[in-house]
Amino acid sequence: MSDTTPVVLTIDELWLLHSVIKHEMPQEGTWKYPPASLDMNDRICDAIIFCDDQTATEAAMEMSRGDLLCIDYCVPQDAKTPGGVMIGKKLLMKAFRARCKLARADDDPLINLVDVEAVESISTNEVQEAMTRFEQVYTETQARKEKEDAKPRTSTNPNARRRTKRSPVDNDTHRP
Repeated sequence: MSDTTPVVLTIDELWLLHSVIKHEMPQEGTWKYPPASLDMNDRICDAIIFCDDQTATEAAMEMSRGDLLCIDYCVPQDAKTPGGVMIGKKLLMKAFRARCKLARADDDPLINLVDVEAVESISTNEVQEAMTRFEQVYTETQARKEKEDAKPRTSTNPNARRRTKRSPVDNDTHRP
């Protein structure tokens, strides 16, 4: 199982985490996953500094299962920004999704975006053939789309009245 996963956090989410995740707690040693972490607190502070220095609105943090459980324990679902925007649930959902990703990382090929063994075994010819197939399908799709766009639109309703363009001579308002 993978040890960490990246989680993108907004500056407001980082400030919320800073307010609830402390560097230590009483009887921390009795917990399997204590809801306090000096390492995580330091990384949160680093991410806030990064956002401030780079005028960024978000930062990515590598999170372990313990970090994500800490967020789950400490962040209230109804947490809000100082401006009153609800962010607790959104942050918890990010943590839940990251935990799922960590739990399935070895089982789900969509989560493991790059399978090193598979990539190493692909030859240049196989890549070229795949690109050629892609280009053929793309070209056929574009040609079909252009052909459909060029067709005149006709009504499928047999009872629909056809509109005919009237010449100014046919229009009663233009008679002398």
